[in-house]
Amino acid sequence: MPVTTELFRPLLYALLIGWAGAILSSIYELVFSMTLWQFLPGLDQTSNALMETTGHFVGMFMAPFLILIGIFVLSAINHLLLMMLGGAGAGFQATVRVQCYAGTAYIADIVPIAGGFIAGIWYVTLLIIGLAEIHKVTRGKAAIAVLLPFGLCCFCWILVMMVAGAGILAGIMGKG
Repeated sequence: MPVTTELFRPLLYALLIGWAGAILSSIYELVFSMTLWQFLPGLDQTSNALMETTGHFVGMFMAPFLILIGIFVLSAINHLLLMMLGGAGAGFQATVRVQCYAGTAYIADIVPIAGGFIAGIWYVTLLIIGLAEIHKVTRGKAAIAVLLPFGLCCFCWILVMMVAGAGILAGIMGKG
């Protein structure tokens, strides 16, 4: 993989794969939710179907923009962490390229229900291997650069849920 030439082709590749995955997973989700709505009596089926369909079409339309933003934001985070670990020698463009080509994993979205999970694991694996190879660092350093942001997000989410839970519990105990 060339690391210093233009980024158009890797970005186009990532957009095509990511958008195809987003469209397929939206179709699966829409079909699944429409089937589920049929088993819930007393709800306005037409209104719910219209809202679901509209939401999925907006999501499919926004997917390319979100994919591009995601590529550059995640590349910046990964590259910064690699620099902090002393291993971003190939430059930011190389990190963006790895991010683009790791998106190949999102082709797994064609698998109903489990596709997103499979794609996520595959994506992280490809990203770790790709960053280690392109920047000539150990897979351990690459894994830290990839997994640390996920870990921090999970930690923050758990912290917010604990604070919210404590607030709800305090509200319930105070009213009793």
